[in-house]
Amino acid sequence: MAEGGTLAWKRQVIDQSRGPVGNYDSMRLPSELPEGVMWQHNPDTREWTLVRLDRPQQQRQGEQQQQQKYQLQRTMAWNPHTGREQWCVRLKAVQQASGKKNSNNKTLDSDEETISTAVDSVITGTTTTSNDLDYFMDDDDNIDNNNKVMLKDTPRSMPEPPVLGKDYVVHTVLGSDTFQGLLLRYKIKAIELRRVNQFSGTNLALAPSHLVIPLTGGRSLDNIRLQDTTSMEYKLQVILTEYPHLTASERKAYLEMNDRDVDAALAEIRNDIKWEEDEDTIQAVQQSFEEVKIPTASRVWDDDDTSSLATPLLTSTNRRQPFELEDL
Repeated sequence: MAEGGTLAWKRQVIDQSRGPVGNYDSMRLPSELPEGVMWQHNPDTREWTLVRLDRPQQQRQGEQQQQQKYQLQRTMAWNPHTGREQWCVRLKAVQQASGKKNSNNKTLDSDEETISTAVDSVITGTTTTSNDLDYFMDDDDNIDNNNKVMLKDTPRSMPEPPVLGKDYVVHTVLGSDTFQGLLLRYKIKAIELRRVNQFSGTNLALAPSHLVIPLTGGRSLDNIRLQDTTSMEYKLQVILTEYPHLTASERKAYLEMNDRDVDAALAEIRNDIKWEEDEDTIQAVQQSFEEVKIPTASRVWDDDDTSSLATPLLTSTNRRQPFELEDL
């Protein structure tokens, strides 16, 4: 039974003591700027900033035009640290100047073209004597101390692929395995096991069927207990992973027929599935031929023991006329 708003705890009262209820009708409209400020757009960084209007216009333009622009330029330069020429990436500074004097003592207005100053730098320790920065590339590293990525003419050698049994081992998830049991067995942290195998949670049913265990952090083949690959449970799980549609009795029968050899059992299963697919194809073709109806003619016997075709194959309209020489 609905009491409506008779009870106090069922009535909803909107508190408007601090002002009316707001709405989102003008959410997309631009907000009003405070007095004395304006929006200024930087074309280099594509950012908008609020600037005060009481500052001189020349000062605002100077701040925008004094920003440094950098260009990467690959070149050969002398490295005083190694005493030989090396490939380096020169970070060339391009400064836009306005209201300054050039080499001819001619003042450049803000409307005129900006000039670019780029002077070859001389390396002194880790600093330079000009706006250009040269980052020399070592033979075994192409990242400088300031974490700036460098370029090289010759590509770096690719790392060797990890080797099974040396860099990692593979564990096949069985029905009796638990997440905590794997952590204790392989002496691995939960976050590392999830990160390497790219899954989350503790449910192994949602994890990959084969887990990669890296042999790092003090783990080796000597201090961990590897999985027993000769057990019946392991072999049945391998077949289940490859062919999940088989029942438990079918998987066990294939293993018994092949003397518990997993590879031989998988090969026999593969051949049986291919044979079934071929048989299905043959039966489908035979059934399609049976559905095709071939027209036949039936004879009708008269009273005078003469027969005639009830449904003649050729009618007078489509009967071929005899060939005569006069038609040539």
